[in-house]
Amino acid sequence: MSARPGDDVDDGGRRLSHAEGGSGTRSVADILAEHRQQTAELETSDRRRRHAADDPETSADEPAATSTPQGRPQPDEPVRVASGSSPAPSASAADDRSREYADRPQDSGVAILDRDEAPERTDGGVVPPAGPPEGPGFGGSGGDGGDDGDGAGGGSARRRTRGDAVRTGLRGIGQTLITLGVVVALFIVYEAFITDIFNAQKQDELKSQLQDDWQDPTLEGPAQQETTFSEVPIGDAFAVMRIPSFGADYAEAVVQGTTNAALEKGPGHYTDTVGPGEIGNFSIAGHRVGKGSPFLNLDKLAPGDAIVIETEVNWYIYRVIGDPATGSFDDPAYPAPGQEITEPADYAQVAAVPHDQSAEPTQALLTLTTCHPKFSAAERLIIHAYLDGDPLPKAQYPNPEDVPALTEG
Repeated sequence: MSARPGDDVDDGGRRLSHAEGGSGTRSVADILAEHRQQTAELETSDRRRRHAADDPETSADEPAATSTPQGRPQPDEPVRVASGSSPAPSASAADDRSREYADRPQDSGVAILDRDEAPERTDGGVVPPAGPPEGPGFGGSGGDGGDDGDGAGGGSARRRTRGDAVRTGLRGIGQTLITLGVVVALFIVYEAFITDIFNAQKQDELKSQLQDDWQDPTLEGPAQQETTFSEVPIGDAFAVMRIPSFGADYAEAVVQGTTNAALEKGPGHYTDTVGPGEIGNFSIAGHRVGKGSPFLNLDKLAPGDAIVIETEVNWYIYRVIGDPATGSFDDPAYPAPGQEITEPADYAQVAAVPHDQSAEPTQALLTLTTCHPKFSAAERLIIHAYLDGDPLPKAQYPNPEDVPALTEG
């Protein structure tokens, strides 16, 4: 294989390969010089062929190799090439070099156009080699993911459009909504289930402490005298409420007050209403979902169902107002029906006489209030009950199983 400008050659003018110690690298200037030389050689060869075709006799008398520029060897002479120079081949050598050049793989660094494919220049100059390919890794426009591109490379950067901005905004809104949905879901799980676990522990502690206090002989006051409920500190337990229709294990410690902190412990007593067993309206509020959910199934109470309040010395038996035979919550003997759904601001429900805040109470009533519907505070579910008979003293009925109302089927 003949040497090219810039190639490493041996003493005989043969180009050295990588394995023979050649560097194998050529600069762009060397490639352009070789391209110009080969173009000139091909043009010279074409002129000779055209001249031979036009004047065969003259071409026959000419020697195989015409005069060449000074310093160029004859075709029959051995070719000796000094490093950095290139011989001027004859027409046949030029043809061989042309075929060799056409068959040789193009350099990976610079794309050289084939002579037949090279575009013509009107200014007579040499067609420059093609530039490096564009795209990622070649420094082409759009390959570095600029501000106006999409970072995917290619021949040119893609301009951002109004649709891109809309899609970006919608993606942001979607991600925000998903995050909010997850937060809301976690909050619901916490309120509906996790707080129940904490409340169950608090309830166990309150009921245990309450039983210890009731059995402590060092506490002041006669054993058969009821506590003055209005003097109980906010948040302290003073009674236990049982509802047999909710199961034998339903027992909730009732605390004083309806503040958020108090209701986190359990059902809370409205402090401006009377105590259990007293004439008036003993009123209790409780959460329906979360914080132990003490009033979760309050809507399942039916007319005549028992609600038992245990204090230090007595059992008080209340029953839901209404007709057990028909299931109606209406009873003209009482100022309010057994069940109502009303507005949150309807405080007349916990008045001494429900629905009539100016009337003088003559009956001992019980009112339970909670949110309605479940997982909402849009309305209030109200249960009204009346005191059924005299209180049962714990001296005679010491245990829950001794109370008839607690053993009803």
